[in-house]
Amino acid sequence: MVVKKKTVKVEAVALDPEKIHRLKASLSIDEDHHALREIAHTLQACLDLTDPVQQIQLVKKVGSQLETLTEDECHGALLQSCLHTLALIYTSLRAKNPLRRASASALSSVPSYLEEQTVDCLCDCLSASLSCPDSDQYPQITDSIAACLDRFPLGERCIHRLLPEVLQFLHKALSECLQLNRGLAGRHVAQAQLMHSCLAVVKASMLVVQKSQETVITALHADQTHSTLQATLGGLLDCYTHILTDEEFVQSVQSTAGMAVVLLVRSAMVPGDQVAAVVCGLLRGSDHGADAVPQWLRQSCAGLYAADRPPGVSLYLCHGALAMLSWKVALLQGPQWEQLLLLIPSTLLALDTSVKESSTAMVVARVFTLWGGAALDCLQGEPERPCPSGLQQALRGGSLLQARLLEHIYAHWEHPLDGVRHQTRALFHNLLLLHLHTGPSMSDPGHDPYITELTQSLLGLEWHMRGKYGSLGCLVELLGAGYLLKLQPQLPSRLVALMGDQTLAPYASDLLERLFVSHKAELTGEAVLPEGTAGVGDGWTACWHQTWVTPLIQVLCRARLDQTTYILDYFLPKLLRCSPSSLEHMVLVLQDTQCSAGSPGSRGAVGALMTCLRAARAQGVAPSSGDGLWGGLVPLSLLRQALVHKHDQVRMDALGLVCECHRRTEVLTSQEMDLIRHFLPSNLNSQSPGVRQQTISIMKRLLCRVKDSGQLLQKKLSQERNQELRDQEQHTLDTYREFLQWLCVRLLEVLLPGACFSTCLMSLNLLSLQAQLFTFTTGPDVFALGDVVTPEHAQNVLYCVASNFLEVKQLASTLLRQLPPSAVGLQDPERMHDVLQAALDLSTSTRPFDSVSAAHLLDLLLHQPALPQALLRCAQEQGLPFQLPSPPPQPQAAEEDLTLELNTLAVIQYLLQCLKDEVVRAESSLLQAAASSPLYGRAHCITAALQHLNTGCLSQTELWRSLVSELIAACYRMSDVVSPVVQSSSPEGLIPMDTEADTSAGLQRILQEIQPRDTNDFFTDARELDSQPGENHTPTHDGTGRDSAEGYRVTAQMVLVCCWRSMKEVSMLLGQLCQSLHHGLITEEQHHQPTPPGCPPCHPGLAQGHDRGLASSVVVMPQVSGSLSVCLFQRCGRSAVYRTRQMAARALVPFVLVTQVPSAVHTLLQDLPVGPPATRHHDHHVHGGGGPQTQHNHVHGTLLQVLFLLRSYQTDSHRPLPAGSGISEALRQRMWLASKQNSCVVTRGAYLDVLVCLCGSLTALLNDSDLCVLRKETLDILTASELVACDGGPCAQLVLGPGTTQYLLSLARVALDAGVASPELWGGPRLGAQLLGCVLSCPHYEVRELALEAVLRKLGEEEEEEEEEERRSRWLGETTLPILTGMALHETHPQCLATVLQALCALRSSSELPWSDGARSLSQEDVLSRLLSLAQESAHSVELHCASLTLASRLVVQLVNSDPKGVRAVDLLAQWGVLVSACCSEEQPLELKLTAAEVLVGCTASLLASPALPLGLSATLPLWKTVFTLLQDEDQEVRDSASDFIFEVPTSLLSSDAASVAVCPPVALDTGVGLLCQLLSLWRQVPAGTLALCEWLLGEERDSKTSTDEPACLDEEEFLFEKGELNLWAEPVQWVKLLHRHLVSLVVDHTKSQGSTTAPDQTQLHRLSAQAQAQVLGSQRALQGLSALPQFSCTMEYARLTLGHQRANLALDVLDMLK
Repeated sequence: MVVKKKTVKVEAVALDPEKIHRLKASLSIDEDHHALREIAHTLQACLDLTDPVQQIQLVKKVGSQLETLTEDECHGALLQSCLHTLALIYTSLRAKNPLRRASASALSSVPSYLEEQTVDCLCDCLSASLSCPDSDQYPQITDSIAACLDRFPLGERCIHRLLPEVLQFLHKALSECLQLNRGLAGRHVAQAQLMHSCLAVVKASMLVVQKSQETVITALHADQTHSTLQATLGGLLDCYTHILTDEEFVQSVQSTAGMAVVLLVRSAMVPGDQVAAVVCGLLRGSDHGADAVPQWLRQSCAGLYAADRPPGVSLYLCHGALAMLSWKVALLQGPQWEQLLLLIPSTLLALDTSVKESSTAMVVARVFTLWGGAALDCLQGEPERPCPSGLQQALRGGSLLQARLLEHIYAHWEHPLDGVRHQTRALFHNLLLLHLHTGPSMSDPGHDPYITELTQSLLGLEWHMRGKYGSLGCLVELLGAGYLLKLQPQLPSRLVALMGDQTLAPYASDLLERLFVSHKAELTGEAVLPEGTAGVGDGWTACWHQTWVTPLIQVLCRARLDQTTYILDYFLPKLLRCSPSSLEHMVLVLQDTQCSAGSPGSRGAVGALMTCLRAARAQGVAPSSGDGLWGGLVPLSLLRQALVHKHDQVRMDALGLVCECHRRTEVLTSQEMDLIRHFLPSNLNSQSPGVRQQTISIMKRLLCRVKDSGQLLQKKLSQERNQELRDQEQHTLDTYREFLQWLCVRLLEVLLPGACFSTCLMSLNLLSLQAQLFTFTTGPDVFALGDVVTPEHAQNVLYCVASNFLEVKQLASTLLRQLPPSAVGLQDPERMHDVLQAALDLSTSTRPFDSVSAAHLLDLLLHQPALPQALLRCAQEQGLPFQLPSPPPQPQAAEEDLTLELNTLAVIQYLLQCLKDEVVRAESSLLQAAASSPLYGRAHCITAALQHLNTGCLSQTELWRSLVSELIAACYRMSDVVSPVVQSSSPEGLIPMDTEADTSAGLQRILQEIQPRDTNDFFTDARELDSQPGENHTPTHDGTGRDSAEGYRVTAQMVLVCCWRSMKEVSMLLGQLCQSLHHGLITEEQHHQPTPPGCPPCHPGLAQGHDRGLASSVVVMPQVSGSLSVCLFQRCGRSAVYRTRQMAARALVPFVLVTQVPSAVHTLLQDLPVGPPATRHHDHHVHGGGGPQTQHNHVHGTLLQVLFLLRSYQTDSHRPLPAGSGISEALRQRMWLASKQNSCVVTRGAYLDVLVCLCGSLTALLNDSDLCVLRKETLDILTASELVACDGGPCAQLVLGPGTTQYLLSLARVALDAGVASPELWGGPRLGAQLLGCVLSCPHYEVRELALEAVLRKLGEEEEEEEEEERRSRWLGETTLPILTGMALHETHPQCLATVLQALCALRSSSELPWSDGARSLSQEDVLSRLLSLAQESAHSVELHCASLTLASRLVVQLVNSDPKGVRAVDLLAQWGVLVSACCSEEQPLELKLTAAEVLVGCTASLLASPALPLGLSATLPLWKTVFTLLQDEDQEVRDSASDFIFEVPTSLLSSDAASVAVCPPVALDTGVGLLCQLLSLWRQVPAGTLALCEWLLGEERDSKTSTDEPACLDEEEFLFEKGELNLWAEPVQWVKLLHRHLVSLVVDHTKSQGSTTAPDQTQLHRLSAQAQAQVLGSQRALQGLSALPQFSCTMEYARLTLGHQRANLALDVLDMLK
């Protein structure tokens, strides 16, 4: 957080005019000494000024002049006037005013022989101020007193001289403050100001007494029983006492008053033991033993001895005693000081339990820290004097005081306030130091039993306790890292693993830094090691690296990326700063490590290497690149792997390593260019905005480096005489030119129809960078790229303007103006006409984004001189009366500006004429306008045209003035048309989509939905939108190539978009007119015209909703007192409503401090009945009746409160309950509440929940002996319960009723903790398996579901911990697996069935599971058949479908592994393959596609890449196609999951670069297709496989008539905002090109090796050839039937037809090779 520096306000001297006049008159006295006249003149000028800065300069000048005065000049009235003026300036200003400091400096500059005279002047001014009766001046005077004592010796002498007056004034000011405070109750602002003034007075009085200590002591101890000073000090002490005992005062004032009391006691008493005795009495609140205290002092402190004084008095007096007394010599002054030292912590600990406010807790923590420092001062003050034995024993570790202080630390080390946590850590540090000073002397403190026990206790605590990290850091500081490492060698690995938790990362990293810095110092034998040095030798490095670097490398390689974020932020930079030489070790280890791939989701060794290198570069410790890439440390193959890594950040790290350089003129090597060529193709299509931004930023640095180094090379080339060097430099420049041209062409080639948004965005951004840094002109210049831009490339950029994404449109439009005009081709009249007609058609489209495309196209054309003629031609074709504006006879503007103005004028006139006609038609039929030519497109294009016009130098002002008037009139007319819909009170977002809008009934529904309250005729009269012969209207284009004679299809969505978008464009256009055409073209009347009647600031319904939201956001929090924080909970805890009792228990928790939880729980338990009543109540349920029977509502509410308090204690404290809490005994006395003796099942269940909380596997709250007894009694209740001990099966004897299920769930929690979570803590694995079986067999599905979730959770935890199967079998048992498999076959509850299937999937067992149906054993084929049927029937449940498919896939792999040919279950395998393939379609849920990806990855080695081809070619190829489909899925998680199949492919089938490396989905797709072609050769299935892949090339739509014969663009606009099944990531064109490339390579290689010996099936070959030929002709015919620029009118249809045409051509190419 950036904290703004607080600036000091400078104020000028503010004196009344009369005083200034007198001062100036006194400074005008004639004087013979020139130096004095100069000083007086300077002071006069200072008084005349009002600028405080100039006054400061003059005052400083006066100080310099005073220094030069000689003794001869230091007399006379003028000198006195000068000093008086300076003193008056000083006393009239605020303390922190720089002008006051300047005046103090000037006064201090007087020569020594003038000091007394200066003090006299100061005394006169200050005395005059002190006698001022105006209380408004008190703060000013108080500031002056404090300023005199702030490093101003002359001012301090002045205070000493005026001591009685000063103290009397402070007493008077403080008394008046106290008096005013009594009348300010409830006036918080005034009270706050008064507290500030009061604090200033108390501080000033303390400062005066401190600085005048000798004077005060001398006066008080003189023989004056009733001196004025005593009375004044007594009055001040009365005020301090009042402040301390009045809780209305804020803590800062009370704390300062406490220090002031102790200061006065110290000043009034004779130094020695009596001071400590008096302070002890004040802390205790007792005047016993205060006989030696002066009477005036005792009377003034009477309020502090009162028994009813507030508890905070002791706190502030402790603070005062620690701050105001000298502790270094305390033990020399008497035994009372020792008593006082031990009394202070006892007093604070007694207060600790009553502290609730965070601010008070902060004061307590700070005072504890002060006490620790004072205790150390006592022990270290006199080394030659031994410490008293009693004090040693009290401060030693293990003493009662230390134990209580440790409990305080444990209770506060996770306090919400940072300051409290910091002070608590400081107290722990002080306690360790106290023990080391008072404990038995040892050469090695590490052998101290107390230290060892304390350290092991801290290490044994839960690691999510943030407080333990600071305490361990203290141990590192005092004992060194080696001590902790000896006790726990795995400490570094544990701490590094904790860095994945955001809340723990800062604490763990701080402890890690302390540890490895200390460890390095220990190993090198130096206490402090300078940064960047290697120490005295390198022998230490191996041990240090093994301890600290190895765990880091393991985590970076294996952990998920999101788990290592904080390692990179906190730990790695600190480690590299400590030991820069460790980088080389990391690089070498990561290159040789065996965990190169890492687990799925991890970055692997390659990613870890890139991460370390990038972090090293950021820290400035990276090796030089002078000896090759990264000093030769990093092989090129590793960088190539990292550039196409699966994880985004790894790729970005690698790209940064390649591109970034500290010198922008460093030459780019050919290796680096090759790496960019390797990186770019697979990284253009990134869905992550962050990755795109990083890529563009890094590439910009690379291109800047190319430009700067290229310019330097060109300069060298022009100056170089050595021909060899010239050739080298020219070769580098040629390489640069080739690289830039490759980059340009590659980026332009991907902008094909159908390219996804992310590819277009990335490519256009990089092309824009090239345009900024280089040029697209033609010529021999190395940076001229225009030669490689072809017309096809320019057309690709032009078609990007039709994108639905605004950013793509903007980038493409900007780039088009920078490309060579010859490539864009707008000079061709026909080409310009086609683009213009497309823009005009788009301006009437019913899709809002088309109007933006139209605006960009028109903006492109506005700069073309031939645009007016093209407009005239379009007008003639449309039959539109249109006349071009004539150019001026003598143009005054530049030719380009004039062309732009005339073109803009012509375009706006044309659009306005069209808009007028369309408004007329909309007035007769708004529905027809919405369906054919909505108004907003024209208005948007007009607004966009005006935005690019320089209106400051227009030549056609009369035409513009007339045009503006027409535009304004059209806007208002347009607003009138759409206002009935816009002003409707009906919310616009609730209109349903009408899919049958072509029928009159559907249309009528739309009309009824959008009908506003103020109706118009055309809303009540339903109209068919089919054109009638009798209707007379001009045919118009709607953006799809059809005209109005074909009829229209309208939806409610279209009508609403038309109206609301039109109103928005009206507002935008009017605003643009007012903003850009205000230079005499808009009259005042037009400018201030009322807002159109449809442009309210917000919709009425939205405004009402906003008001309601504001009203509902006001939350009233009643102030509830503590005693009422108890009665309410007790009353609600006895309510007859279950939820009320539960809410009361939850609400109680925040009101009970963590330290008070044990006593609160014990009190609540004591309120429960010890035994069952003699007479039982008939009702078995919770009730609220009275009488002698057990009040079960009360019992249940109490148990809930106990439960929630214990859970909060577990969460907040993470420590056992304190010994002697009595909770265990109280529970055992009331165990009948959990047994059958208790007829209420609800209270039984609640008591069992309490027992689980105490006896469970979470943080143990009781000691081991209590836990053993309690667990045994709990097990006895469980085994005797209805869940376990029933002859007729579980729960057979239980009477069903309210609360039964909750009771059974409570029993199940006990059983699951004993049987699954921690069986070793209860009765061992055998009993645990028995209990688990009982729970799984319960007839209540809620119980079974709870048990299955526990089993699944346990399996997941063990998988993360990589547990062995032997340990897993101990808790699963021999009988549990058959129960689980039986449930998988017979479970009827869907959720339970899904969970049991998931649990069986989580069993990573290599052996077959025991499947049986009753007594009959089932084969794997039988189970697979059932699971496949279940998967087919469970389409309604995604979770069940995924679980059954996953388990079925496991069985498939087992079957194939046992029978590689797959003969036994051919039909089942085929059925399974169909199910898996059906999961990958775009409309399937994400969970299902992820399951399919996981399944296919798991069976890659056994099925997809097996040399045996177990499923056969016909079943295997669809699975591969599914993999490729998932690799092109729109969801990145699916693509990443599918790309893991690379890990399962045998390394013999992959190249060394791709083996066991996590690659990004595009590379995985490319690798996968190549692998499949390789497998076809291995399977000897090249001919059949090639034909099958040719069918993939042709696509699934080859049989559809719409793909070849009829354009399908009629439906593109029907739904304006629905994506449907469109995949916004996949790029089919790139996919078919990739597939074609691999197929060609496969056929060529096969032909070379096999010749014509294995020819494909000729029948199938001819069939595919005929289909491909027909598709080529059909798609070509359909493309020819589209409009001139179909990319704009039928974007999706054009992309589809183009893709089909390309598919067919590529397929024909491969098929011809096969022939």
